[in-house]
Amino acid sequence: MQIWHGQEGLNVYEEIHQNFYNELTHLIFLPGVFYGTFRGVPALLNRYFGVQHNVKVILAIMTLYSSYYACMIDIVSGLTTFLSISPYACIAIEHLDLKDNHIKQSLTVASASLVIQEVLGHTLFEEVNSRLTVDYVFNAIMFSPLYYAVNVHKIIMILQFYIVLYFI
Repeated sequence: MQIWHGQEGLNVYEEIHQNFYNELTHLIFLPGVFYGTFRGVPALLNRYFGVQHNVKVILAIMTLYSSYYACMIDIVSGLTTFLSISPYACIAIEHLDLKDNHIKQSLTVASASLVIQEVLGHTLFEEVNSRLTVDYVFNAIMFSPLYYAVNVHKIIMILQFYIVLYFI
């Protein structure tokens, strides 16, 4: 299995996200994956660790991703990722509950978001199916939060530029 690290991993992920509409599809639907993950993973672990650790599990996921990017790429990548995915973690924390359908709902949101990204983003817009091998799926799991953060950061920078131009 090929494992990419740091900037190389992000480059491999970005390789099949070149089309503007595919990028837009991912920017719109990746939050659904984050929300479903942040809501579902703690629910899966409840039977082992108890409900009182839900927020700690979510913070651990965010910290692991952000720390990895900070160490392997740079501190800005780590902080940007943490800040970019924080709203979805907060919403997930708000919606945590102990109902039986909780895990099912979380998986449905995350799965639907992934299917939409694959069908709309890759098949329709990019006309290149994402590489559905273990290597590339693992890479997507590792680098989709950073990809999202980098693109959100670009949008914010563009908006700031136009706001400054407007007021000059």
